[in-house]
Amino acid sequence: MNTDFEMLRQLALGDAVDDTKENRLLAETFGLELLENDGKIQNPVPLELLDPEFLYQEIAPAAHQSLSRLDLHWTIESTNTRVMDLGRSTEFHGYACLAEQQTAGRGRRGRNWVSPFGKNIYLTLGWVMPSERSIEGLSLAVGTGVAAAIQSVSNTEIQLKWPNDVLIGAGKAAGILIEIAGGTGQERRLVIGVGINLQLSHQDAGSIEQPWSVVEGVSRNRLAAALISELVTVLEKFSQQGFEPFQAPWARLDAHFGQEVRLIANDRETVGISRGVDASGNLLLDTAEGKKTFNAGEVSLRATQ
Repeated sequence: MNTDFEMLRQLALGDAVDDTKENRLLAETFGLELLENDGKIQNPVPLELLDPEFLYQEIAPAAHQSLSRLDLHWTIESTNTRVMDLGRSTEFHGYACLAEQQTAGRGRRGRNWVSPFGKNIYLTLGWVMPSERSIEGLSLAVGTGVAAAIQSVSNTEIQLKWPNDVLIGAGKAAGILIEIAGGTGQERRLVIGVGINLQLSHQDAGSIEQPWSVVEGVSRNRLAAALISELVTVLEKFSQQGFEPFQAPWARLDAHFGQEVRLIANDRETVGISRGVDASGNLLLDTAEGKKTFNAGEVSLRATQ
């Protein structure tokens, strides 16, 4: 292993190391806090680094059959970008990419996804979907998988916000970014990215422009393994049946059903009562002009005050 990354591992795990300029620079580069003591420096809050061997053991056997490869990067621009770059590779379908840190993590609508080292989960899956299968509602279906993974390792109450946010209380704990990497007449190649907040300092979250939350008190490794297992299950079912079987599970976690909400799309605002989603994952609103349907690719949702 590269010497710098071996030292980074020691620092991240909370080991005391020599107080040198090089070690301090390494800790600073990866955002680690330090305590000084008798010529040594130490990270006061040890991090749980991802363990590939543990992940392989914990991922559900059925999911293993659909995975072509599992990669873990110390630091990467973006897990979505990495999977997108696979293009026509035979490994694309079922390729799982995890990272300890993203330097240019991306969220929906071009937003930055805050990705500090060793604290959260940054995962992207490559998936090949039959071209005849509509991908309407896919982000909602993936949301049910993210919720199931979190609830499998935590008693935290989860809600889903249309079209692709996972909430704890009023704050966003996880987000989903789905991109198309190309395809042919028979298939569509999809890049399925998920970020889950587990540990964010106020310094980490300084650039986040919306309420945020974290999944507290869980193992990163157990949650990462559960997430991969759940997402593979979701994607396999969606490939065969589309969104319809996920409509009821999503509705049970709907954060805004029956509430007055405000949708903004292309600088236009619509106010109405949320009535959940249809069998294609489109949002249904009761408005002053009657019931209206909104497509996930065109709108965002904000609760009125």
